[in-house]
Amino acid sequence: MLRIAMLASVAVLSTATMLNADSEQTYQTVVITDFGFFPLTTYVDPGEIVQFNNQADNARVISAIPFEDSQIVQWTSPSLEKGETFLIQVNADTVLEFTSSLAEEEQHGAFSFDEPPIEEAPDTTTSSGNN
Repeated sequence: MLRIAMLASVAVLSTATMLNADSEQTYQTVVITDFGFFPLTTYVDPGEIVQFNNQADNARVISAIPFEDSQIVQWTSPSLEKGETFLIQVNADTVLEFTSSLAEEEQHGAFSFDEPPIEEAPDTTTSSGNN
């Protein structure tokens, strides 16, 4: 049991760094609401810092979703009361999918190293046919 706890601690230290807030640095923010995470997918670069901000009515704990063959959770936040924040540095080895549970309701979100999808603006240069 102690070995599992030590492995979990090493995994957290080596792949996801929890940080203290720096008032002068800007972060991408994931807002925790009563309905889930916003945005559902946060597009990041390796090494980028993300801030979770709990705006749900109840306290929440955010955790990485363990790999299928493991019970070890790579990273987890402390219990966040409404208005509290949690910072995490997302590295190449960080588990990218995360969850928060309240009673029987489970909410999911994710980080992605992909380029964010870009929606093209509608073409407004169509002719009216009156020429």
